Amino acid sequence: MRTATVVALLIAASAAADPPRATPEELVGLLGDPSFAVREKATAALWAAGKDAAPALRKAAADPRPEVARRARGVLARFEWFDYPDTPPDVRAALRRFLDATGRERHAAFADLVALSPSGRAAGRAVLDNALDPAVRDPLAAFILTHLRREVPARVGAGDTATAAELVALHATRSGTPAGAADFAAFHVLSGTLPQAVADAEAAPPSPAADRVLAHLYRAARAWPKARAAAKRVDEADADRRSKLGQPPPTLVETLLEEEGDWSAARDLPASRPANLPEALRLTYQRLTGTPEQFDAGVKQVAALGQGSDENVRDAAHALMLNLRVPDAEELLASRRQSTGLLAEVYIARLRYRDALWNTFPAIEPASAFGRVDTDLRRGRVLALTGDRAGATKLFAEIAKTLTELPDPVVGADWGDFSAARRGLIRSELRAGFRELACEHAGAFLTSGGGAGASLPEARTESFFDLLFGADADAAEAIFRAHRPGQLADGGPTMKLVRELLLGTAPPAAVGAALDALAGEPPPLPGGSPFIGDAGSQRRQRQSRLTAAGLVARAAGKHPEAEAAFAKAAESAAEDAVAGGARAWVYGTSDAFRPWVEYGDYLADRGRFVDAAARFEEGWKKFPDAPLLLFLSGQALIKAGRVDEGRRRVELSHWVPLGNERVRGRFLEDLVKRGEAKAAARETDLLLRACWSRDFYFGNVINQAGRAAVLNKDWATAERCVQRAIFVLLKTPDVSYVDPAAYLHVPHDMLQYRARAKLAAGDVPAAMVLARQYLDVTPGSVELSAGMVPELERRGNNKEADELFDRVWAAHRKVLADFPASASSRNALAALGAHCRRELDAARTYAREAVASDPKAAGYRETLAEVLFRRGERAEAVKLMEALTTEYPRSRLYRRQLARYRTGDPAGDLPDADAD
Repeated sequence: MRTATVVALLIAASAAADPPRATPEELVGLLGDPSFAVREKATAALWAAGKDAAPALRKAAADPRPEVARRARGVLARFEWFDYPDTPPDVRAALRRFLDATGRERHAAFADLVALSPSGRAAGRAVLDNALDPAVRDPLAAFILTHLRREVPARVGAGDTATAAELVALHATRSGTPAGAADFAAFHVLSGTLPQAVADAEAAPPSPAADRVLAHLYRAARAWPKARAAAKRVDEADADRRSKLGQPPPTLVETLLEEEGDWSAARDLPASRPANLPEALRLTYQRLTGTPEQFDAGVKQVAALGQGSDENVRDAAHALMLNLRVPDAEELLASRRQSTGLLAEVYIARLRYRDALWNTFPAIEPASAFGRVDTDLRRGRVLALTGDRAGATKLFAEIAKTLTELPDPVVGADWGDFSAARRGLIRSELRAGFRELACEHAGAFLTSGGGAGASLPEARTESFFDLLFGADADAAEAIFRAHRPGQLADGGPTMKLVRELLLGTAPPAAVGAALDALAGEPPPLPGGSPFIGDAGSQRRQRQSRLTAAGLVARAAGKHPEAEAAFAKAAESAAEDAVAGGARAWVYGTSDAFRPWVEYGDYLADRGRFVDAAARFEEGWKKFPDAPLLLFLSGQALIKAGRVDEGRRRVELSHWVPLGNERVRGRFLEDLVKRGEAKAAARETDLLLRACWSRDFYFGNVINQAGRAAVLNKDWATAERCVQRAIFVLLKTPDVSYVDPAAYLHVPHDMLQYRARAKLAAGDVPAAMVLARQYLDVTPGSVELSAGMVPELERRGNNKEADELFDRVWAAHRKVLADFPASASSRNALAALGAHCRRELDAARTYAREAVASDPKAAGYRETLAEVLFRRGERAEAVKLMEALTTEYPRSRLYRRQLARYRTGDPAGDLPDADAD
């Protein structure tokens, strides 16, 4: 009778306006009815019941009767794809498009779906909850990451924070990717909703994706024990997947322990992959966790391992340097009579120039041609430092000849050795102040028969153009190419001309010829081209030529031509045109948006702030993952008087990267270079709370966070960041410092930062102990004295201030006594006097003598201007800095200094600015 009643209700449902409703359980009972019509109507009625029918359907899906189970699973499948009776028609249509599409069309359909409404986003969650084929899920997850990282900040900017929250949650909780969880944490830190997000995540059903989100949220909230517990569950769930990766990223627990500074626990973790420098890593853990006696024993063990090959000696020396034991490294290198280039770096840092020139190198012959070059590069620098510019020029020229004539590649040599040696020469010449010589040799390498060895064809290292021209590298390369189409003659004069064109010192005829050359269509790059940084994109070459034309015209004062070229370059910029760009190798990011920065900066420098803001914003709309453009747009509006809107855009710029550590690192570099201390501090906090170490790029990212902390005088954070950057080097296979001197200087920066932190906290005795340790290795550090002497004086610790100043002053005076022609030592003494506001009469004499020895050296003139300003000779200081600003119009540091000299207090602190 009951079955007949339910059937009657089903029949009545088609005729009655408000028929009695059967329960889901009653309808499930009819799924196995003998009548096909009854089964069909019961199935339809269950679907019409919507979510209320789901419990009964799930139970029926396990029914032993095949027909009942099949029909129940069929209705549930429709629910799983968000096909409910109340699903809006537009959502249902978008779902259908998604299911029917493939590839990019499928991704576009998903974007349309989640943009529709809350129901569309619920449908998107349903899609991601389904067991999609990996061939569909993985590309979809990658698309969602890129799409939402652009859509979420845009929604926030439009005031639609609720939709932004739904979108970022959809990615984090459904795709289960680390990037999605990082974005989710960043969003809630930025929006101030972190506590509620933590509570909601704690209440969610347990799953690996939920644990990943919890680990990221707890870490952002600095709830370390909870973060580690969730991260441990994630790492356990990821174990099988990680085992299949050749070089898996650090585990979440590993990253958390390093950030927290729990070195004992980090040491005891199973290794996630083979270490890059295992002995250095082991010694670092002994330094951070052991007793002094244990650490000393570890030092002896590492020194004993430095035997045999040059590589073993070098690795042992690196391990000692990275752990602040430079004297032990020096003893090892000198006794083994190997890696003499590295030994020379120690001597240079310790101002032991006689040892570097005459004691070590005639007695120790390097084991290879590259070893000889490596050693001679340091000798050339020392000759320059001690005032023998002619000798340095001759030696650098001999090295260049050797590197041009060596077979390419050298038989039995590592390709990287050859490339690194050439870049090492250019870097050494630049450090010695021989910029024109560096241009000559770089150009010759690029157009010599062995030009292909000029740099590695990878995105992980710098090109000659990066070394010589920094942010203008792409433009410089475009000018060089435009002047040498298909020619293989000596490119040295051309590279010098490139520099003159960018500085505005080229003759008018050369400027006109350059603009004509840049106006032409760039030829396709031939296979095996010696030129750097391009895979053959015509669009990129055209864009780089336009930017270069703008820079050349601007430097020459041709402003109509400059503006027209910048505008065309910006309009031609497209994401598919530039995979890399200047400095892109540092972070693994694209610089495709740079033409818009150049255009906006040009307008802002001309005082056209409203126009600049519009161009920056227009560029950001084309490149919504470029936070710098939005930040600069806001700044320009503030300068134009539209303060509220300007501040809104500046704030929104910090949302743009979300949890993307590479983009935040690149943004940080720009902020630090522009002296934007407040914004850099904000970025550093977001990076440390929401971004994770995933690959070797993180070493550069966390290093930028350290520089930002220095800019803000947050010494404790700076030290922690340096140590974390060193751990990336120690652990990540095939990672090394671009400049070998960094193995000595980077770890010792931690001593300086720790000393500054102790001094800021009022612990003067501890600060002095650390400062003395630092000066034991780098006795000529003007930076340490300039930072600590004025602060010690303010605190009334004049005896300690005298000690630090006198020690560094005496170190450079000794060099000058040994090498009376040393302009470098004169410049150091002048800078020390200026920054510490002591010995200003002598400082002025030294500064003028340094400038007289090399009138073109911008650094020497910069120091003289600072000395004059400190002495109250404001007019002459302003005149000098005006000249430097004219010669180097791209230098924001010089512009900031000029403003300071005009109106600042000569007794005030040094400006918070990093060199350009």
